[in-house]
Parts: sequence; C-alpha cells; structure tokens
Amino acid sequence: MVVDIETAISRIETVTGLDFVRAPNTTDSPERDPVDAAGNAKPVIIGLGTAAQFPLLGGGVVGYAGPYYSRSWNAARFSAQLATGKVVFDVADAAQFSPGFGTGTAFGKVVLHELGHLIGLGHVNNLDEIMNPILDLDRAGAFGAGDTLGLQLLYQTQDCPASNGTFRLAARAVEVPDFGNRQGTFVEAQ
Repeated sequence: MVVDIETAISRIETVTGLDFVRAPNTTDSPERDPVDAAGNAKPVIIGLGTAAQFPLLGGGVVGYAGPYYSRSWNAARFSAQLATGKVVFDVADAAQFSPGFGTGTAFGKVVLHELGHLIGLGHVNNLDEIMNPILDLDRAGAFGAGDTLGLQLLYQTQDCPASNGTFRLAARAVEVPDFGNRQGTFVEAQ
C-alpha cells in the first residue's frame, strides 16, 4: 500500500509541479484539528485504518479525503488557499485490492482518486477520468486528460505564493502540506 501511495505522489508531482519531501514520522490521527494553537496549518495525514477508527469508512467506503482551506477576506476580495487536509484508506478493504495501477481492482487507482480530492479535484461524470466516483475495472490507473488539465490549471498555470508545508506518512498513515510553496514532506510509518 505504501508503494502505491508513493507512486501516486510521484505522479501528482509530475502533473502539478508540487514537490513532496520526506519528513519525520508522526502518530497524529488524520482526524485531528487541522490547525495548531497559533492558527498554522498542520501537515496533512494520509492514514490507513479501520471503520472502527474512522466511521466514514463504513459501508464499503475504501477511502475518503478532505482538503482544508485557509480563508481571508477584506472589503475588496475573498481568497482561499489549500492549507492542509486528510486522506484515509480502509486497511481491510485496501488489502482486498491488487497492488499497483493496472486494470481491475488496483489500489493505486483509489489512491490517485483520493489524492486528487486532497489537492482540489472533485468528482466528474466521465469514465475516462480517475476522478469519476465509479471504479472502472477496464481502465488502468492514470490521470485522464480532464484530470490532468484540472491539475495543471490549479497548479502549473498559477504563481503559488511561498509558504512552508509538510507531507508525512504517520503511524500507518501519510501527511500532506500547505501547497503554496509547491513543496511537501512525506515520511514512512514506523
């Protein structure tokens, strides 16, 4: 599973220009408060767990993701920047998937889909896209043309402001950052 997560991160780096860097391990939960006491975004955690730990995994849900945006506004403008988020995979369900990104029930396809949500993509109604909510067993796991265009529009065509962030894999999980500086940190669980 960790190899599929690392491979999906690499694919996202290629399409978006984001740069993920390993960081120290953590035991934080993906469901913890997304900001610290000073209001700074904490790293995103991509976690592996069970429905007992993460109730949203119940009912056959293999994974879920949620970005967290920092927001600011004044009289003239409202802005939001992806600051952190979470991704959680059901370890029992994931174990029933084949590793990799091939056709069939490949876990890598689920990882790409959920990481797509994490960095700003929503569901689409096109089976040629990884962001379609239906797992297409006949399609290999790769971003489709629409997925790629969406990621390029979000990341490669914009001047992202500099800020710090981390992307980590915490105790059977992975963390992700504020993407403003196009850098994150990824660590392997102990």
